[in-house]
Amino acid sequence: MIVFTVIASGLYLLYVLFLTYGRLSIRLGNENGPHADRISVVIPFRNEAERLPHLVASLSRLKTMPLEILFVNDHSEDSFEELLDLPELPVCVLHVPSGEAGKKAALTRGIAVAKGEYILTWDADITVTPNYFETLSTNGKADLYVLPVRVHAENLQGRFWEFEHFFLQLVNRACASLYRPILASGANLLFRKDTFLAVSRPELHGRFSSGDDQFLLQDMRAAGKKVVLCDGPAVDTAAPGSWKAAIAQHLRWIGKNQAQHDAFANFCGASGLLAAFIPTMLSILTWQSPVFWCVIATKCALEWTVFFNSKKIGTTLAAPIFLTVYPFIGLWIYILSFFRTPRWKGRLTNVDRIR
Repeated sequence: MIVFTVIASGLYLLYVLFLTYGRLSIRLGNENGPHADRISVVIPFRNEAERLPHLVASLSRLKTMPLEILFVNDHSEDSFEELLDLPELPVCVLHVPSGEAGKKAALTRGIAVAKGEYILTWDADITVTPNYFETLSTNGKADLYVLPVRVHAENLQGRFWEFEHFFLQLVNRACASLYRPILASGANLLFRKDTFLAVSRPELHGRFSSGDDQFLLQDMRAAGKKVVLCDGPAVDTAAPGSWKAAIAQHLRWIGKNQAQHDAFANFCGASGLLAAFIPTMLSILTWQSPVFWCVIATKCALEWTVFFNSKKIGTTLAAPIFLTVYPFIGLWIYILSFFRTPRWKGRLTNVDRIR
């Protein structure tokens, strides 16, 4: 028992050090990054009339405008036309052709029309800061820029997913510093258009209706292109407001990650899930001995240190609870992915299952 406790504790300490390394890994920028006048922004959307006003309001506050902002309508069934009638902004509204549908089709349409040397993809449910493009220009030169997304909770339940997002960012930063990033989000992703056209492999993943961000990350890596994980600029979005929405989101993530067959990402995910179980196992094994309280105290101290946020003390204090519950929820959603096909915007998503 003592030997097992020591080994398990050592493994968990390595896991915490890994997360700490992600927290401390900061990529310093320079002044040689892409400038706004060379960037086409592509925003695919479907039935986003409720969220578009927030995005449009943040666009109007930008200090520097990009070359163009292309909104690509994926057969929306709500009224969005007046919301995007913006003569004061370099906005153009495109439409996915009849007979095609999905985010991939919308992105393909926007990228084909885009005039910029760089393509920046945003989701329609985000907002941007006024100095977004000034910060972007400090990220140096690369073929693909994996940019951050900040998730904000609108209710108590959403705080759980807000914390999860921060946790996954730490993992991604640590992976990027040690080897390479394993996650990318199309909500805030920048890449060279010519490189995209050269490395994209639609014959391998064209049948998937989502996951273009992860597939592009994979294609860039396979082609030996330069990929950087950036500390900014970030975009802001709301956390899922219900368990139903969160589960559907996670089922889509699992589907596209399985379709990638990324051994390194799978290893990191599985290792993290197993490591997160260690304190719970130790607590169960030692609950009748004084060691139990040592396990609890050590777990809380380590996790409070890793997740400390002076602006969100409540989130910091909840870290041990989150990391106790999260692996069980993650395992449950993964098992659920074998029995449920996720929906997005009223449509079934086409994901590759590994049975």
